[in-house]
Amino acid sequence: MVLSLYIILWMIIMSSSLYPTTLFHFTEKLDTLFEILDSSDFRISFAREFIQGQSTNRNFGIPMVSFCDIRLTQLTQHTESYGHYGIGLSKDWANENGLNPVIYMSKHSSVFDNYNLEIRRLKAEVNKLLKHLDEIKSSGTKSQLTNAKRKYDSAILSYKKIVDPLRYMKNYQATLKRRNGQEKPNYIFADEREWRFVPDIEKSIGKPVIAASKNISTQDGKRKYNEYYDDDRLPFSHKDIKYVIVEHESDVEKMMDFLHIKYGSKSSLIPRVLSTELIANDM
Repeated sequence: MVLSLYIILWMIIMSSSLYPTTLFHFTEKLDTLFEILDSSDFRISFAREFIQGQSTNRNFGIPMVSFCDIRLTQLTQHTESYGHYGIGLSKDWANENGLNPVIYMSKHSSVFDNYNLEIRRLKAEVNKLLKHLDEIKSSGTKSQLTNAKRKYDSAILSYKKIVDPLRYMKNYQATLKRRNGQEKPNYIFADEREWRFVPDIEKSIGKPVIAASKNISTQDGKRKYNEYYDDDRLPFSHKDIKYVIVEHESDVEKMMDFLHIKYGSKSSLIPRVLSTELIANDM
């Protein structure tokens, strides 16, 4: 086990790129990691995001699965914030499934404000056209209805296209808020080098592409929104997995037993099970 760790460390040192070839997804519970591995896919879940510019902000929810693009040697701080149980998948898999790096926005720049104001303008236009469409439905002609619907559908499409990049945005630095109530002020989110899987906006017909933060602020509200994407999963195979991370050395044997049952005794994954305990001490 220790020998495998040092071989992996040597491979990391010898790599010339600043970025690894693996994306990691972390969770807080071992049982959740077992469920992900057993189903061989990720569930889409709405995550709350607050983005601040110089003069405007936006508080909303995004349907997604989150990953980080950081090396094993840099995982300790990340796992302390997001959980010690994780799975590392190849970037080839990520590219095949349309994952994209997050765009980090500075709250000291006007870039986000300009973009946010354009979203608000388009949203107001959509609402205006929807109101007009409803009026035409009750008193207009068939020709007027066709024309009003065409204009509304075109505005909705434009709105969705401009909202799409919003779902990949995050502040460069802000307060990290965890579900247990803990906060880390001035946390540099860019250190996470986050990548996201977000369902294709053009295939999300009849589904919310973003959500008002108040609608997913409770467990019941979030569950209802997540149900829109129950049939949308992010699949992977055992060939896509590069590492499995657990918290304690005592968890390693449990994970190896699980992988032995699921993939067989010759699985290449078995020597790639690492604990954050060992990573923190030896890397």
